[in-house]
Amino acid sequence: MPLITVDLPQSMYNEKGHAIGAALHRALAGSLSVSPAETLQVFNPYDDALPPTRFGGAGSDHTVVGVTVPRGYSYDQKQSLYTQILVELGRLGLNPGNVHIPLNENNSYDWSVGAR
Repeated sequence: MPLITVDLPQSMYNEKGHAIGAALHRALAGSLSVSPAETLQVFNPYDDALPPTRFGGAGSDHTVVGVTVPRGYSYDQKQSLYTQILVELGRLGLNPGNVHIPLNENNSYDWSVGAR
């Protein structure tokens, strides 16, 4: 089950949060054959008035899409995921140059859900 975390400006979340979530589902399905029912998304909106950083600043659409997946996906599948995320978010008007995608892999024993 992939875990997606999205850090983005509060105004962008208010305006496009649902559409961004759907776009990320499409990218995962298209590149990693992941069912939308098997994906957990967590959005972390940040204050639009944050001081400038090296990634952007006030008014920026700087977005970080963190992806955590089980081990086993190939290099090509990961590259496809990065490309599809950027294409999907670009369709929503996000600047692909302002989207950062860190990917982490783990094992099934690295997850705990409830008492399992």
